[in-house]
Amino acid sequence: MRVTFSLAACTVMFVLGLLLGRCGPRDERSRGFDHMPVVVANADIAEGALVEAHQLGQRSIPERFSNLRMVKPDAALEVVGRRARVALAAGQPIFFSDFEPRDAVIFVAARDLDAGVVLIATDVVPRTMPSESVPDTWLSAGWVPLGWRVVRPLHAGQPLMRDAVTFAE
Repeated sequence: MRVTFSLAACTVMFVLGLLLGRCGPRDERSRGFDHMPVVVANADIAEGALVEAHQLGQRSIPERFSNLRMVKPDAALEVVGRRARVALAAGQPIFFSDFEPRDAVIFVAARDLDAGVVLIATDVVPRTMPSESVPDTWLSAGWVPLGWRVVRPLHAGQPLMRDAVTFAE
């Protein structure tokens, strides 16, 4: 009787262990087979071509074959309007490194400006240049200092720097 009860208890525990094991966390062998969406080229994209939104699509690939440099669907607009550094085949997952960086918009003095001048729209002009060559100290398109005072003289064409202007009181 005691042996039969022990055998039945062990069988029940074994079956429960199997059932609970399938509902619990998966083992190492099955990890990486989940799929995740990535951005792919819908059609062939030539080297040097500007990428348009209709040329991009989405496909799911196994997680184990993805990496952080691949463009995810929520970041697809970051590559629209950029030039392809390499030719991209239809269906190929897209990497951020496949594209030229966006040009940055900076502001330069439109004319010679004396110290103390309060900047108006005709005093500055936007210029574009490769974003990797723009120092952090230069004023970019996200921040236009109209109504700010020039701290030191600026020559025509000289980039506006953060330390060259101050808030006009």
